[in-house]
Amino acid sequence: MGGAAAASTISLTPMRRNLVDRLSFVCPVCSWSGSEPVPLSLSVDREVAGEVVSGAFRCGNCPRRYPILDGVAVLDPEPLRSAYDEPDSLQSYLWTHYADLSHEPLDDPPPPAGDYFARLAEQPLGGLVLDLGSSVGRLAFEVSARADFVLGVERSFEAAKRAREIGRTRRVAFHLRDEGNRGRYVDFDASRLVRGNVEFVCGDAAALPLAPGVAGGILAANLVDRLRDPDHFLSRADAVLRPGGRFVLTAPFSWRPDVTETGRWLGDSVRSAREALLDWFAEHGYAVEEQAELDLTIRNHRRFFELLRPLLLRARKSV
Repeated sequence: MGGAAAASTISLTPMRRNLVDRLSFVCPVCSWSGSEPVPLSLSVDREVAGEVVSGAFRCGNCPRRYPILDGVAVLDPEPLRSAYDEPDSLQSYLWTHYADLSHEPLDDPPPPAGDYFARLAEQPLGGLVLDLGSSVGRLAFEVSARADFVLGVERSFEAAKRAREIGRTRRVAFHLRDEGNRGRYVDFDASRLVRGNVEFVCGDAAALPLAPGVAGGILAANLVDRLRDPDHFLSRADAVLRPGGRFVLTAPFSWRPDVTETGRWLGDSVRSAREALLDWFAEHGYAVEEQAELDLTIRNHRRFFELLRPLLLRARKSV
């Protein structure tokens, strides 16, 4: 265990300039409204040893400016304060993503979810892989062993920043709430998981800053039922995925009317959400390679855990 000072200090995690060049970001608004992708140009305010700490991406077609704050590129056309930016939410997801890496148990059972992320990442995904709704980064790091490069896109700025911090320090450090106002700082090594072929940005999975056909694989874990328009998201993800690429999706279908209007939920009184997704994959030329149910545990505090049972669909786009 680490002390409070070690866990509470979050240092800057600059964006690597060579990765910016490799990813070739495009304007997430203009590129989807016109016939051709519109590249973003990088302007740097502060750079240290080839790493961009602050600056902006600018569109050559519209006046939009996408800032880089503390090394995190904010490529969201409509940035918002996410519920996942809150400390309690962050500590819950950090536990879910990384508790199995701790050198000593952080809680009594139920167990953490390392097997869940390994299961999603067990098949190779070539080229650029997108982890959409990447949260604090476990799946992106997990799949990086079987991919050329992984880009995590997460709408919560704080979650994206924390994922990048884990990638830079190769450690996981956070305050773990036990009950009420009581808690403890935990600090443990993540070096066996973290690799250098991963980057995270703050962005909207339904307004991707990438050109069509650039991705060899797409991961969307527990995302589709937390979007305003799931059908719109699926069409955008399909456009970015190249022929022959894999689309790996999980969802517990825990819909919330304040997030997704009921008329936009997948499925209806006749078809389940699973059946609606299977129909969508068939209509868009995908071969579904696997269907399964997985278990995922979320920790709120030491006496309150939630068990999710997401559906897993793994599908391959026709060539």
